[in-house]
Amino acid sequence: MKKVLCALVLLTTISSVNAQNLSLGPSVGVQHSWITGMDDVKFKPGISVGGALTWSPSPHWGLGGDIRVSFLEGVKTKPEPTDMLTPDRINATYLRVPLKATYFFGDFGEKLRPKLYAGPSFGFLLGGETRYPNALFTTKSDKVLQGFDWGLIAGAGFNYRIKPNTWFNFDLAYTNGLKDVTEAAGYHANRNITMNLGVTFPLGTLTKK
Repeated sequence: MKKVLCALVLLTTISSVNAQNLSLGPSVGVQHSWITGMDDVKFKPGISVGGALTWSPSPHWGLGGDIRVSFLEGVKTKPEPTDMLTPDRINATYLRVPLKATYFFGDFGEKLRPKLYAGPSFGFLLGGETRYPNALFTTKSDKVLQGFDWGLIAGAGFNYRIKPNTWFNFDLAYTNGLKDVTEAAGYHANRNITMNLGVTFPLGTLTKK
């Protein structure tokens, strides 16, 4: 609960800047995750659900963030047959809070508006399970991973107006973790590629500034 409250405080701080030109809505995503410093990494799909908040102080710029629960992050590997101490699968569930500065192309009234964005991203480990080769044994992922993670997010996408002041959102983002999230020797950081779909609705007054 403390992790959720911390994330809400971050987004509330953004929304309190100005009651005008705010948009809010749900989103869902699919993703591929891995952890650096591990050999023979395999494709590892996952999903995320959450919402996005954006404040637009001008027609081309937006500030905001997401709050998302990201399932099945971690890494999938194929250790050597004799290596029974390296996990072959780390499943981790994170509460992710990326904060984003967004540049919107095109003019305010256009139906399709491409965008680019970047900013810091914070993660709070909620749970998960780590499995060792041949399912010899498993352990909770909080015994393997640290509880807090941070890094940078960058992405691109577009907003498509489906009716006045209501937008369909498409985003393709890359998150580059900058924190060593394990106690093992070497450097092990989270990486994630996500595709998100969502809808945003106006929250408060909208102006064409």
